[in-house]
Amino acid sequence: YYPNLTLYRGFTYKFDQSNSTNDTHQLAFSATQDGIHNSGTQYTSGYTYIGTAGNEGAHAIIKVPQDAPNTLYYYCVNHSGMAGDSSILVETLQSGSSGTSGTAGSSGVDGSFLGTHGSAGSSGSAGSAGSSGSAGTTGSAGSSGSTGSAGSAGSAGSAGSAGSTGSAGSAGSTGSAGSAGSSGSAGSAGSSGTTGSSGSAGTTGSAGSSGSAGSAGSSGTTGTSGSSGADGDLYSTNTSTELTLGSGNQSLTIGTGLSYGIGQRIFITDVSDTGNQFDATVESYNSVNGALTVSINSFTGSGTKSSWAVNMQGAPGQPGTSGTAGSAGSAGSSGSSGTTGSSGSAGSAGSTGSSGSAGSAGSTGSAGSTGSAGSAGSSGSAGSAGS
Repeated sequence: YYPNLTLYRGFTYKFDQSNSTNDTHQLAFSATQDGIHNSGTQYTSGYTYIGTAGNEGAHAIIKVPQDAPNTLYYYCVNHSGMAGDSSILVETLQSGSSGTSGTAGSSGVDGSFLGTHGSAGSSGSAGSAGSSGSAGTTGSAGSSGSTGSAGSAGSAGSAGSAGSTGSAGSAGSTGSAGSAGSSGSAGSAGSSGTTGSSGSAGTTGSAGSSGSAGSAGSSGTTGTSGSSGADGDLYSTNTSTELTLGSGNQSLTIGTGLSYGIGQRIFITDVSDTGNQFDATVESYNSVNGALTVSINSFTGSGTKSSWAVNMQGAPGQPGTSGTAGSAGSAGSSGSSGTTGSSGSAGSAGSTGSSGSAGSAGSTGSAGSTGSAGSAGSSGSAGSAGS
């Protein structure tokens, strides 16, 4: 079984080879699969080997550099083909993606150490001291969420329509008519001429064709980018407090003004031998005098040491300001009007009937007396106000 691995830049990893099955099979790394057995070279940046493979205390240590290639391979320095087709993916911890407009950006990934720890081997004779590992780099700041844009002002309400005009007052009553003079006898009416027939309706003109569509308006310009978020919190420090490797709580004095908080996971590593290490959780921290109390989750190594490195991953930065909005695109031009359909032809006029003969006129009666004027009508009521 040849497992594929994922390592993170800036982290330190320990590979335990104290089991007797590792005899003559020292672990090494290369940018070429099967390393020196396949025309490759050993990758030595950040690499240290302690002891002899297969013996108590033997282990390989690699602190992955920031410029490490994206893919590495592990292999045996003495025998080819022992790692099969396995590979190591090398990644950089990234911050979370930006939040949508208006909401806060999501936090960056937890800076705690992701690799699992092997079980502690039985205590053997002390090996020679390994070289001191370089300090871990600070984690990148989390990206900020953009601020939502302000809503536009509502348009003014339309004015109410004018009230309808009041109805006119009723007319005054008509004065009584004077008595009519006697009418002359009416002449006999002439006979009516026959009505001409109606002309036929003209045909309807055809509809005009539709105008072509106007061209689309050009796009608005892009808004400027928001400013970067503030730097992440700080954690890297050292202590000369004398600590004995074991379980239970530990108290030590570290640097002041750091960003440790209760419940954060940290690692306390022997500067002279990275095989001596505490995996711990912060119980309290005084940023003024540097007093730190931790509970021990697990530990490797043994003895009492007085030079330790304390560290964890950087926290996300504060959100940056949002970028300005882009300007609106110009409106597209109007389409041309369609052509007007032709008018239908007019129907022909019907023929006119012949006129009847006129009757003889009667004699005119005498005029009646004029009636008195009627009283004026009352005024109409006013119209209701517009809404």
